[in-house]
Amino acid sequence: MQHGDAKILNELIRQRIQAAEEDLETAESNLREGHYRAANDRAYHCICHVITAAFVLDNIRYENEREILLIFNKEYIENSIFSRELGRRAEKAKQICNEFEYHDLYAATKEQALEQIDTAEKVMQAVKYYLHIG
Repeated sequence: MQHGDAKILNELIRQRIQAAEEDLETAESNLREGHYRAANDRAYHCICHVITAAFVLDNIRYENEREILLIFNKEYIENSIFSRELGRRAEKAKQICNEFEYHDLYAATKEQALEQIDTAEKVMQAVKYYLHIG
């Protein structure tokens, strides 16, 4: 890899981490305001953004959001880079987010939002550690 390539990769990683951090801040704000569905949504998107930061480092491509957790599980969970518990929690976040998107009568709860935000924080912490980011 050439110096310019490394600089571009580092910038892409930085942008994705920044997007994840913004999503997490928004999720926490939504939680405080009682917007639990929105908090769950932003927590899930935080997870997706931070996972794709790891994809940049490892030169992993994906076509759409639906592939992110599939690839994450195949490349990182199955190879014990991240814990199975982290993979299960990320999958649960996706399922909960999908419930809100596709089922009109599904009501978000504060407890779910707290759990989703906790999951997003744990995924972010694990990925940042993997990427050697403070």
